[in-house]
Amino acid sequence: MSGRARGRKPPAPGTTVWTASPQWQVPAGLPSGLHRFALSVVTQDGRRSRRDVVAVRVAGAPASMPDTAP
Repeated sequence: MSGRARGRKPPAPGTTVWTASPQWQVPAGLPSGLHRFALSVVTQDGRRSRRDVVAVRVAGAPASMPDTAP
């Protein structure tokens, strides 16, 4: 799996995503609200890092502005 996730749905809550890439982009479509992401790194020899967790708040799409051009 590459670090990019274009054209796919966001993973279901609680889903583990494995990637060899140091970057991973959540696919478009993540619903509004508070989401928690956890990162753990596994070395080539199998050692696992401590998990780091971040919370990300996704805001809803802004209301569209009416076209005011003459």
